[in-house]
Parts: sequence; C-alpha cells; structure tokens
Amino acid sequence: MIQDYLTNKKEAVIQYFTSFKKSDICMQLSSINSWGNTSLETLFHFASQGKMLRAGLVFLGYESASKNNGVDVTPIAASLELMHSGVLIHDDIFDEDETRRNMKSIYKEYQERVGNLVNDSKKTGESLAYCVGNIGYFLGMNIIANASLPEKLQKLILSTITSEFAKIQIAQMTDVYGGSMIQKTYSKEEILSLYRLKTGRYTCSLPLVIGAMIAQASPETINTLWTLGEELGIVYQMVDDELNIFGDPKKTGKPIGSDIRENKQTLMRYELYKSALKDDIQRLNNIYGNQNMTPSDLLFIQQKLKEYTVRDTMQKEMQEIIKSISNTISTLTIEKDIQLLLLDFVQYISTREK
Repeated sequence: MIQDYLTNKKEAVIQYFTSFKKSDICMQLSSINSWGNTSLETLFHFASQGKMLRAGLVFLGYESASKNNGVDVTPIAASLELMHSGVLIHDDIFDEDETRRNMKSIYKEYQERVGNLVNDSKKTGESLAYCVGNIGYFLGMNIIANASLPEKLQKLILSTITSEFAKIQIAQMTDVYGGSMIQKTYSKEEILSLYRLKTGRYTCSLPLVIGAMIAQASPETINTLWTLGEELGIVYQMVDDELNIFGDPKKTGKPIGSDIRENKQTLMRYELYKSALKDDIQRLNNIYGNQNMTPSDLLFIQQKLKEYTVRDTMQKEMQEIIKSISNTISTLTIEKDIQLLLLDFVQYISTREK
C-alpha cells in the first residue's frame, strides 16, 4: 500500500522536475556555459533515481492534517528532494563511497569525465560534485521562495527547512569527528542524539511537519509529528547500519562495510565494543577506521556481531521503538486510511533491503 503511494508521489515530483527545468533559474544556469547545462542534467537525473521518501512524507503530513485547503504541495516536496540530493552528493565525498543508487557517485562520475584532462582528477571530481550538491540546495530554496503560498507560511517553511538543514551540518561535523577518534566511542545517548538530528528530524520529521504546516495543522499535531519523525528516523538509521554490514550491494546500491572503514559511531559498533572480549577488541581496533579493510576483516565483524548477539539486541531495541511509534500514530486525530499508510510506512522502512 505505502509503496504504491510513494511511487505515485515520486511520479508527481519527477513531472514537476520536467516543468521546473524550464524555469527562469534553470534556463539562466543552462545558458552560462556547458557546466551549467551538464550540472542540471546530473542533478535532476540523480534526484530522480531515489526512493523519494521525503517527498512522500510531505504529502502524508499534508494529508494527515489537511483542512481541504487545496494546496498543491508537489513543489515543496520536490524542493526537499533537490536539497536532499545535495546532502547525498556531499556525503559520498565525505565517506569516499564510489557508488550510490546502483550507479557511480557524482564525484566519481566527474572524476572519470575529466580523466587525464586535469592534474588531479580526484580533487577536481570532488570539487565539481560539491558544486552540483550546492546547486541542489539553492534550487530547492528557489522553489520555496517562488511557491504559491501565503507570505507568512512561505517564510515559516523556508525558515524551518533552512534551520533544519543547518543543524544537519552540525550533525555531520559530529559524525566526521566521531569517525576520526582513535579507539574511543560515543556514548549510546550521543549516538541516539546523532540519529535523531542527522536522520530523524531531517528524513522524517521535517517533511511530515512541512506538509502539516501547509495544511494548517494544530501546534499539538505538529509537535507530535516532530517526535514521531525522530523515532522513525532512529529505526531508519538502525536498518541502514544493518544493511551497511550485512546488506546485498546489488539491492542497496551501495558498497557494504563503509561504516567500518570510516569508523562510524553506530549503535551496532557501540554494542559490539561493549560486549567484546579483550582479544577481540584488539582486532576491532585494527579494523575500524582502516581504509584497507579486507573481506576477511568484514567477515570477522559480521561473525562477532552474531556471536555477541548484537544483531538480536538491535532487533529487540528496534521493535520497542516501533511499538512506541505505533502508539504515537494511534493518538493522531487523522483519517483511518492515512493512519494505515503511516503504519505501513513504519513496516516499510523497518524491513527494507535498500
């Protein structure tokens, strides 16, 4: 049910992209030089390949609180997807992930495009990709600035979105620094705080709340959606952590083990270190953060996560959060079909394979 819903909303956003490419800002960028044209092609193609969960949640947030005010939220949903594309393009550079969505990461694509034409193709590719990511941010804001909304609401939406995207950068700094720490770990609460800020509020809370704001939802409903989204984001991130180590790259579209190479401060890592014996910790220290991690190193981590029942622990914790989420959804005064869609969304993100 939710997959059909998300597919339908994704198609609406892609149709919006087609019309937006003819907007003044896009025509201006395309006319500057070849970089303007190719950057837009690259950005819109990349954005169109995603699941567009955030766009779907904008629609769900609107429909869960709609007062039938007849507003088309497609432009706002599209703006979030373009800004999200900017985040992902930059994330792949930070993490040195060469694939995303079963295709080359944007920086890798540019690196290969410039090839032997430049002195340092890696640096040049990364720099060009940073620019494309930034264009995603600014085009997203441009869409909001030109949306057909009451001025007060328009300012509130723009303020809310830019505020949350600024917070993501602080979370990213926390994430980067955590991966650089030598043989140390964040506390569980610090990791959960990172999940809430970098994934929860950004991936789930923000789009739900923006949709609800457009529908003129009550402050109580909006506060509930902020909390609901944070919990949804924790589940989403826990599944991401699992897929990063045990997932099938053909399904996830990303290489496995990057969290280990980058020494990401995840709940899975936290529980493993907390449970591991001294001899195992010594080897864990040699693997986490090692850019030259071998397949046997990855296998060792996988085996220890099973041996110390970390995977089981994570599943139990996730089920408790899902139970809390379901209870929260039941408190929302919304139409039954929207309530069922939200519950189905919880099931969808907790069992996904990509």
